[in-house]
Amino acid sequence: MNNHYVSKIVLLLAMITIVYLFYVGSHIAPEIKSMGMFAYIEQQGFLGGVIIFSFSFAFPFALLCIVLAGLLKQKGNAKLNVSVSVIISLISMLVVIWPFIVGAENSRWYFMFGGGFLFVLISTVAWFWSQQRNQTPIEQKKIVDLRGMAYFSFALATWNSCGAMGMPGYGLYPERSLAVDAYPFIIGQVKVIMLYFILGWLSLALSYMLQRKLAKK
Repeated sequence: MNNHYVSKIVLLLAMITIVYLFYVGSHIAPEIKSMGMFAYIEQQGFLGGVIIFSFSFAFPFALLCIVLAGLLKQKGNAKLNVSVSVIISLISMLVVIWPFIVGAENSRWYFMFGGGFLFVLISTVAWFWSQQRNQTPIEQKKIVDLRGMAYFSFALATWNSCGAMGMPGYGLYPERSLAVDAYPFIIGQVKVIMLYFILGWLSLALSYMLQRKLAKK
Protein backbone atom coordinates (compact mmCIF):
# COMPACT_ATOMS: atom_id res chain seq x y z
CA MET A 1 0.00 0.00 0.00
CA ASN A 2 1.66 3.24 -1.16
CA ASN A 3 1.70 6.48 0.77
CA HIS A 4 -0.65 8.24 -1.66
CA TYR A 5 -3.39 5.66 -1.03
CA VAL A 6 -2.84 5.75 2.74
CA SER A 7 -3.04 9.56 2.59
CA LYS A 8 -6.53 9.33 1.06
CA ILE A 9 -7.67 6.90 3.78
CA VAL A 10 -6.36 9.17 6.54
CA LEU A 11 -8.04 12.20 4.94
CA LEU A 12 -11.32 10.26 4.75
CA LEU A 13 -10.93 9.45 8.45
CA ALA A 14 -10.55 13.19 9.13
CA MET A 15 -13.78 13.94 7.23
CA ILE A 16 -15.66 11.21 9.13
CA THR A 17 -14.37 12.63 12.42
CA ILE A 18 -15.57 16.13 11.51
CA VAL A 19 -19.05 14.77 10.67
CA TYR A 20 -19.01 12.91 14.00
CA LEU A 21 -18.02 16.13 15.79
CA PHE A 22 -21.02 18.08 14.49
CA TYR A 23 -23.42 15.15 14.88
CA VAL A 24 -22.53 14.43 18.51
CA GLY A 25 -22.26 18.12 19.38
CA SER A 26 -25.78 18.84 18.13
CA HIS A 27 -27.19 15.89 20.09
CA ILE A 28 -25.54 16.49 23.46
CA ALA A 29 -25.80 20.31 23.43
CA PRO A 30 -29.37 20.50 24.89
CA GLU A 31 -28.50 18.17 27.79
CA ILE A 32 -25.18 19.90 28.52
CA LYS A 33 -27.00 23.24 28.48
CA SER A 34 -29.65 22.07 30.95
CA MET A 35 -27.51 20.14 33.44
CA GLY A 36 -23.82 20.87 32.75
CA MET A 37 -21.02 18.60 31.57
CA PHE A 38 -20.19 16.88 34.86
CA ALA A 39 -23.83 16.17 35.72
CA TYR A 40 -24.25 14.72 32.22
CA ILE A 41 -21.29 12.38 32.72
CA GLU A 42 -22.60 11.37 36.14
CA GLN A 43 -26.04 10.62 34.69
CA GLN A 44 -24.79 8.75 31.62
CA GLY A 45 -21.97 6.94 33.41
CA PHE A 46 -19.06 5.47 31.46
CA LEU A 47 -20.77 6.03 28.10
CA GLY A 48 -21.25 9.72 28.92
CA GLY A 49 -17.56 10.06 29.73
CA VAL A 50 -16.62 8.39 26.44
CA ILE A 51 -18.96 10.69 24.50
CA ILE A 52 -17.58 13.86 26.11
CA PHE A 53 -13.96 12.67 25.72
CA SER A 54 -14.42 11.71 22.06
CA PHE A 55 -16.23 14.98 21.34
CA SER A 56 -13.49 17.02 23.05
CA PHE A 57 -10.71 15.41 21.02
CA ALA A 58 -12.55 15.00 17.70
CA PHE A 59 -11.35 18.37 16.38
CA PRO A 60 -7.63 17.94 17.23
CA PHE A 61 -7.78 14.33 15.97
CA ALA A 62 -9.26 15.51 12.66
CA LEU A 63 -6.50 18.14 12.38
CA LEU A 64 -3.87 15.49 13.10
CA CYS A 65 -5.32 13.29 10.34
CA ILE A 66 -5.28 16.20 7.88
CA VAL A 67 -1.63 16.93 8.73
CA LEU A 68 -0.72 13.24 8.38
CA ALA A 69 -2.54 13.02 5.05
CA GLY A 70 -0.58 16.01 3.75
CA LEU A 71 2.73 14.62 5.01
CA LEU A 72 2.09 11.18 3.51
CA LYS A 73 1.15 12.66 0.14
CA GLN A 74 4.57 14.26 -0.18
CA LYS A 75 7.84 12.35 -0.11
CA GLY A 76 9.57 13.15 3.15
CA ASN A 77 11.48 11.85 6.13
CA ALA A 78 9.32 9.19 7.82
CA LYS A 79 10.90 9.81 11.25
CA LEU A 80 10.26 13.54 10.95
CA ASN A 81 6.62 12.87 10.01
CA VAL A 82 6.21 10.71 13.10
CA SER A 83 7.86 13.39 15.26
CA VAL A 84 5.47 16.07 13.98
CA SER A 85 2.49 13.78 14.64
CA VAL A 86 3.66 13.04 18.19
CA ILE A 87 4.16 16.76 18.93
CA ILE A 88 0.66 17.61 17.65
CA SER A 89 -0.80 14.79 19.76
CA LEU A 90 0.97 16.04 22.89
CA ILE A 91 -0.22 19.61 22.28
CA SER A 92 -3.77 18.28 21.93
CA MET A 93 -3.48 16.46 25.26
CA LEU A 94 -2.60 19.67 27.10
CA VAL A 95 -6.31 20.44 27.44
CA VAL A 96 -6.51 17.49 29.86
CA ILE A 97 -3.01 17.52 31.36
CA TRP A 98 -2.45 21.25 32.03
CA PRO A 99 -5.31 21.86 34.51
CA PHE A 100 -3.92 19.03 36.66
CA ILE A 101 -0.48 20.65 36.62
CA VAL A 102 -1.48 24.27 37.34
CA GLY A 103 -4.83 23.61 39.01
CA ALA A 104 -8.35 24.48 37.87
CA GLU A 105 -8.93 27.33 40.32
CA ASN A 106 -8.76 30.98 39.27
CA SER A 107 -5.26 32.43 39.65
CA ARG A 108 -4.48 36.11 39.23
CA TRP A 109 -0.70 35.44 39.12
CA TYR A 110 -1.03 32.78 36.41
CA PHE A 111 -2.85 35.13 34.06
CA MET A 112 -0.67 38.11 34.97
CA PHE A 113 2.61 36.33 34.20
CA GLY A 114 1.10 34.46 31.25
CA GLY A 115 -0.20 37.71 29.78
CA GLY A 116 3.18 39.38 30.25
CA PHE A 117 4.93 36.47 28.53
CA LEU A 118 2.45 36.66 25.65
CA PHE A 119 3.17 40.39 25.28
CA VAL A 120 6.91 39.67 25.00
CA LEU A 121 6.33 36.89 22.44
CA ILE A 122 3.96 38.99 20.32
CA SER A 123 6.38 41.93 20.36
CA THR A 124 9.23 39.61 19.35
CA VAL A 125 7.27 38.19 16.41
CA ALA A 126 6.27 41.72 15.31
CA TRP A 127 9.92 42.82 15.38
CA PHE A 128 11.23 39.82 13.43
CA TRP A 129 8.38 40.05 10.92
CA SER A 130 9.14 43.72 10.20
CA GLN A 131 12.82 42.87 9.72
CA GLN A 132 11.98 39.96 7.43
CA ARG A 133 9.67 42.10 5.31
CA ASN A 134 12.44 44.58 4.53
CA GLN A 135 14.71 41.75 3.39
CA THR A 136 12.12 39.82 1.36
CA PRO A 137 12.30 39.83 -2.46
CA ILE A 138 9.54 41.90 -4.06
CA GLU A 139 7.78 38.87 -5.56
CA GLN A 140 7.40 37.29 -2.11
CA LYS A 141 6.33 40.41 -0.22
CA LYS A 142 2.62 39.60 -0.57
CA ILE A 143 3.21 36.29 1.23
CA VAL A 144 5.01 38.02 4.08
CA ASP A 145 2.33 40.74 4.24
CA LEU A 146 -0.48 38.18 4.46
CA ARG A 147 1.31 36.39 7.28
CA GLY A 148 1.87 39.72 9.00
CA MET A 149 -1.87 40.37 8.79
CA ALA A 150 -2.44 36.94 10.36
CA TYR A 151 0.00 37.62 13.20
CA PHE A 152 -1.59 41.02 13.86
CA SER A 153 -5.09 39.49 13.87
CA PHE A 154 -4.02 36.79 16.34
CA ALA A 155 -2.35 39.45 18.50
CA LEU A 156 -5.56 41.50 18.61
CA ALA A 157 -7.59 38.36 19.39
CA THR A 158 -5.22 37.75 22.30
CA TRP A 159 -5.57 41.33 23.53
CA ASN A 160 -9.36 41.30 23.34
CA SER A 161 -9.43 37.95 25.16
CA CYS A 162 -7.75 39.72 28.06
CA GLY A 163 -10.45 42.41 28.03
CA ALA A 164 -13.26 39.86 27.92
CA MET A 165 -11.92 37.54 30.62
CA GLY A 166 -10.22 40.16 32.82
CA MET A 167 -10.83 43.89 33.21
CA PRO A 168 -13.31 45.34 32.11
CA GLY A 169 -15.40 42.29 31.12
CA TYR A 170 -14.53 40.13 34.15
CA GLY A 171 -15.53 36.92 32.38
CA LEU A 172 -13.43 34.95 34.87
CA TYR A 173 -15.32 36.62 37.72
CA PRO A 174 -19.04 36.00 36.94
CA GLU A 175 -20.37 37.73 40.06
CA ARG A 176 -18.38 40.89 39.38
CA SER A 177 -19.28 40.80 35.69
CA LEU A 178 -23.00 40.67 36.54
CA ALA A 179 -22.62 43.36 39.20
CA VAL A 180 -21.15 45.86 36.72
CA ASP A 181 -23.43 44.74 33.85
CA ALA A 182 -20.45 43.70 31.70
CA TYR A 183 -22.12 40.72 29.99
CA PRO A 184 -23.05 42.66 26.79
CA PHE A 185 -19.43 43.85 26.60
CA ILE A 186 -18.17 40.24 26.85
CA ILE A 187 -20.49 39.14 24.02
CA GLY A 188 -19.24 42.00 21.86
CA GLN A 189 -15.62 41.14 22.60
CA VAL A 190 -16.13 37.45 21.81
CA LYS A 191 -17.67 38.39 18.46
CA VAL A 192 -14.68 40.60 17.71
CA ILE A 193 -12.30 37.81 18.77
CA MET A 194 -13.99 35.40 16.36
CA LEU A 195 -13.67 37.99 13.58
CA TYR A 196 -9.94 38.36 14.28
CA PHE A 197 -9.50 34.57 14.25
CA ILE A 198 -11.30 34.35 10.90
CA LEU A 199 -9.16 37.15 9.44
CA GLY A 200 -6.00 35.56 10.84
CA TRP A 201 -6.64 32.07 9.52
CA LEU A 202 -7.89 33.46 6.20
CA SER A 203 -4.69 35.49 5.78
CA LEU A 204 -2.55 32.44 6.59
CA ALA A 205 -4.48 30.25 4.15
CA LEU A 206 -4.12 32.85 1.38
CA SER A 207 -0.39 33.18 2.07
CA TYR A 208 0.13 29.43 1.61
CA MET A 209 -2.01 29.37 -1.54
CA LEU A 210 0.04 32.24 -2.97
CA GLN A 211 3.29 30.51 -1.97
CA ARG A 212 2.23 27.33 -3.82
CA LYS A 213 1.24 29.39 -6.86
CA LEU A 214 4.62 31.13 -6.99
CA ALA A 215 6.46 27.82 -6.51
CA LYS A 216 4.79 26.38 -9.62
CA LYS A 217 6.02 29.22 -11.84
